Amino acid sequence: MNLSDDNQSEPRKSKNVLGYVSIMIAEIALAISILTSYRNVLKPFELVIRIDPQMQIQHKTNLGLYVHVDLFNKSPTNGLITQVALILYKTASIENKYLLTFNSFRVIDKDGVYSASEEELPLFFEPWERKTKVMSFIFDIRDEEFPVSTGTYACELLVWTDYSKMARYVEEFKFEISADVLSAYLDRREKGSTTLEPIDIVGYTRLKSKKLTEEEYKQLH
Repeated sequence: MNLSDDNQSEPRKSKNVLGYVSIMIAEIALAISILTSYRNVLKPFELVIRIDPQMQIQHKTNLGLYVHVDLFNKSPTNGLITQVALILYKTASIENKYLLTFNSFRVIDKDGVYSASEEELPLFFEPWERKTKVMSFIFDIRDEEFPVSTGTYACELLVWTDYSKMARYVEEFKFEISADVLSAYLDRREKGSTTLEPIDIVGYTRLKSKKLTEEEYKQLH
């Protein structure tokens, strides 16, 4: 065995390993650089949409819904919401789907009274901008009353960011119409009142001040 050859091969192996490590570090750095550039410069307009668990129902010529929506542009690119709409149907009869068109953005004053906002569609977003909006939708067919009854309703919020036929985003949620809510709605419809009736999205429980049991305490953690 030639000891001098073995001694010379060790430095070569070390150099090769260092070379591979250097290449890997360079590739990782390049990948990070590309991802950073994409996130901070190149990433196209992208929305994060969250539906508030509390909404309102009313009668304004026909069924109307107020949906509170939080919108966040998580990109470095400007963008537009060009159109929104709501598909509504009862979970017990999914074959009967109804389209509620966008009516207006709403604003609320210090007394809790809603009124139409001056803001209209399209809705412009700057990079990394967040907006919270109350969107009013209506089943705008005067000679066809929306068939409201007790039960669970499914909603699909459709959001367009261009003028294509299909929506880019679809956010789904459900709400329950109880006998009390239905009674109040029908009474206001009969009187021509546009008073709002609050309803909660299914799965949401409003917090109220109370003395907690041990089990209730655990559920809140």
